[in-house]
Amino acid sequence: MVTMARRKWFGNRVGFVYLVLAVAGALCALGLAAYYHLGTAAETATMLPSVAGLYLSWVTFQAGLSDGVSGRDLVTIAGDLANAVEAQWRQEARLRRLNDPYPLPVSWSPAAESLVEAWPLLTATARQWPGGPPNQPAEWANEPSQLAAQWAQIVEVFRGHVPTRRLVVLGEPGSGKTMLLVRLTQGLLAERAAGAELPVPVIFSLASWNPQRQDLFAWMSSCMERDYLGLEQRAPAPYQQATRAHALLDQRLVLPVLDGFDEMAAGVRAAALDAINQALPAGQGLVLSSRTEEYRRAVLAPGSVSVKLTGAAGIELRPLEAPQVGAYLLRDAGDDDDAARRWSPVIEQLGTAAPVGLALRRPLMLFLARTLYNPRPGEHSGENGGAALPDPRVLCDKLRFPDQQAVEQHLLSSFIPACYRPPLASSRLTWDAERAQRTFSYLARHLEDVETSDLAWWRLPDSLPRRASTPALWIVLMVSLAAPALALAVGIAGLAFGIVRAAAGDPWSMALAAVTRAVIGGAVLGATFGLTTGATAGRSFRLRRLLAPLRKKDSNPITSVGWSFDGRAALFAALLGAAVGTVIAIVADRTFGLTIAVFIAVTGLLWGGARTDPADVTRMVGPDALLSHDRRITLQACVFFSLVDSAITGVLVAMILRENIYTYTNAIGSPFILGAVGGLALGIVAQPDKSAWWAFTVVRWHLSWERDLPRDLMGFLVDAHRRGVLRQVGGIYQFRHLDLQRHLADQPSAPTSRGGTRRRRPRLEVRVATFLRQPAGGTDALPTPAGS
Repeated sequence: MVTMARRKWFGNRVGFVYLVLAVAGALCALGLAAYYHLGTAAETATMLPSVAGLYLSWVTFQAGLSDGVSGRDLVTIAGDLANAVEAQWRQEARLRRLNDPYPLPVSWSPAAESLVEAWPLLTATARQWPGGPPNQPAEWANEPSQLAAQWAQIVEVFRGHVPTRRLVVLGEPGSGKTMLLVRLTQGLLAERAAGAELPVPVIFSLASWNPQRQDLFAWMSSCMERDYLGLEQRAPAPYQQATRAHALLDQRLVLPVLDGFDEMAAGVRAAALDAINQALPAGQGLVLSSRTEEYRRAVLAPGSVSVKLTGAAGIELRPLEAPQVGAYLLRDAGDDDDAARRWSPVIEQLGTAAPVGLALRRPLMLFLARTLYNPRPGEHSGENGGAALPDPRVLCDKLRFPDQQAVEQHLLSSFIPACYRPPLASSRLTWDAERAQRTFSYLARHLEDVETSDLAWWRLPDSLPRRASTPALWIVLMVSLAAPALALAVGIAGLAFGIVRAAAGDPWSMALAAVTRAVIGGAVLGATFGLTTGATAGRSFRLRRLLAPLRKKDSNPITSVGWSFDGRAALFAALLGAAVGTVIAIVADRTFGLTIAVFIAVTGLLWGGARTDPADVTRMVGPDALLSHDRRITLQACVFFSLVDSAITGVLVAMILRENIYTYTNAIGSPFILGAVGGLALGIVAQPDKSAWWAFTVVRWHLSWERDLPRDLMGFLVDAHRRGVLRQVGGIYQFRHLDLQRHLADQPSAPTSRGGTRRRRPRLEVRVATFLRQPAGGTDALPTPAGS
């Protein structure tokens, strides 16, 4: 995978440089031909040899965006997917400290008989499937009670003891359901790597699925295409009518692991179970997790027919035992006399009805307690940077914590400050606890308002409010980007023109003056352009947000760029160019009008056919990688289309006018410069609709100014993931646990460093919810709120 990534990067870079040099060489050749009065025929003859080079450079550039895997079969693609999933959850297991100091001994018992299939029916179903059951009947459990086991046995239970390999994992909030799914995924991948013929387990978060609007397999396919680049490409023969993700699901090379059934809206859970039953073909394995009570309400909904997951067995996680909790806390604290002294009052109340004893039976609360009260490597329980490490004995205070809920609320409230407590002297704290708390509270309220747990950075821009400061922010950012960009573009064109003049015998001082004028003029043009387009973009961006529910495609990050002919865009650009050029020719100058008409037609043809394509690498991507890739591809597209626009506009104008380009340049300005500047300018204007990175840049500046959130918001999220506050699922982040998200969302808005308190805006939240409910798969996957 590393070799492929390096080859892809190298090929992309070489192709891009080759393309730039080819276009620049063609421009210089045309300039020299025009300067020496070679005429139209000679100019055309000069350009003809470069056509092959231009085509070759374009093919090389496109080849750099592909890893050459189009001919691979589905089995090989499934192997690449398995490697990506394994790397993803290996990193998540490390960040969640699942094996530090050792895995929690989570155990389970069979689920209630009313929630799952009867065991005789389940075994009969497995035997009647076409091709027979997926495992050996000799390994099957004889009755549900034999499913009871502990942490390390989950793979054995799922693979051998469950006849259908369909399993429902139930448990109380924070009981370790997701943790167990990660362990199952890693175990199945390990056995697959050892040679077992197993499908690739992929964990899906059900919070973003609406069964009333999207088929299960279509939704899973869209999630895989979002999280694993390359799976949205066409599948190899004979499945070329489908994407790779859809083909993998259709051929049962993927084992769906559906996490968070309870996170779906209450009104659609029963419909979700029915939709899953309808979508699952015979022989398809499945794992589904849910909180016990929410699953019971969906299965046994009053006044409706009971809907069980067809062919599925069930297990329910048990609370942790007191000896296990005590041994785990002591081992994590160092397992020494100091650890025993600090934790002994708490350990004495484990296994009793005391509030702290009841609270620490949940793995989530146990994790929060260890994060808050146990020292990190290099720390000690005494003075730590001037502040004493919190003492866990306070949890035994029944006056302060009269019940289990009070203890849990205290642990949840103290988690963020504990993760951001002052580090060691050799470390550097990037964000303080107060700002982190304020940021997480804002993001949690944002997710609660839109009824999802998926924090996708490319959807945050649509949360910008209707305020006068929004267009102003667009103006500032447009000017800051357009001024240097256009100064550089015009400066390069001026440099080329100055070299031509110096080669013709003019003094080098005149060439330097030409370059200086070009740079200054470009900066002024950029500032003017940024001022006008900033105001326009600020208003159009709000309009785009309001019309978001009507759009057919979500604003996902760009992973590659391409071009295809668009007849409607070309016709519109030609008509617009003819109209504008005619007006300018009548009012001002015929030559200038012709130049503008050609420029508008060419620019519209180029940008009208611009399209965004996914990359060709089948691998897991992170949110920060998506942002970086979107930014790089966007800037490359702007430069590329600017150069092509410049070349085509210049050649067409020269051929139509049949004049000396040198004289024409001195008269009204080169069409080459107009094409370069105009192409780049239009690229900048198009960014609010084509680039998720540009829109995200706006929203993070807005949140930094209006709510005092970190300006480097992506850096903050990456750091929060490393600290264990967030978890990563493909290209999105989620809070470590839904209870943590809900607790942070209920916190009042904290005062900002600029004074005052940022108040919530209900009207804004209602508007934002309309668009942000859309998952990455498209507008067809809107989760329905409870009661809708």
